[in-house]
Amino acid sequence: MAIILVKSSYSQELDLEKKVISEVIKVEANSILTDTINFGILKNPHNDINTTLQTRALIFLRIKDEFKPQLHLWYFYDQNLNEPKGLLYNWGLFNPSFNPSKNRDLLESLTKQEDEFTKKFEEQKTLISDLLGEPSEVRIIEDSKSKLVKQVLWISNEKIVQLSIEFMRELNEIPGIGILGDFHIQIMTTYR
Repeated sequence: MAIILVKSSYSQELDLEKKVISEVIKVEANSILTDTINFGILKNPHNDINTTLQTRALIFLRIKDEFKPQLHLWYFYDQNLNEPKGLLYNWGLFNPSFNPSKNRDLLESLTKQEDEFTKKFEEQKTLISDLLGEPSEVRIIEDSKSKLVKQVLWISNEKIVQLSIEFMRELNEIPGIGILGDFHIQIMTTYR
C-alpha cells in the first residue's frame, strides 16, 4: 500500500490511505478528538446515492489549520472500529456540535468569502490530481445567484475520492426551521 502524503498551502497534510486506529492516534497527536458518532456513508458515492454503509466516525479538529472554517478529519470505521471504511477532510461548519441558528453572524460573514473558498477548492483539486492523475468526472451541480456546488471524482479499484465544494452566496431562512446555509470544502475517500 503506497502512502500518499502532500503538504498544502495551508500547512495541512493530505493522506488518502487507510489507517488503523493506532496510526490515527499518532497522526492526530496534535489534534483534538471532538466526537465519536455512528454515521452512514455512501457505499458507492459515484453512482448510488441510496446505499449507505453504517460506520463509527472519529472526528478530529486540526487546531493549527489557518483556513476558516477549520479542518475536521472524520475517520470512518466499521462498528467495531477495526476496518477503515472512509476518510473525510471537512473544511466546513456542519460537524455534530454546530448550530446554524446560533451562528448567524458567522454564516453571513462567510457569504463574503467565495474567493477564499474557490481558491482552496482549486488547490485541493490540483493536489489530488498530482497524486491520482486526471479526475474521472467533474460535476457542476449548481452555479446560481444563491449557491455554488461542484464535485470532482477520482475512481480506482481501491478507492473513490470525491472533492466537493458547497458555497451559499445567499442565506436562506425558513420560518420554524431557521437559517439554512452550508459552506464547505470536503475530500471524501471511500475505501472499496
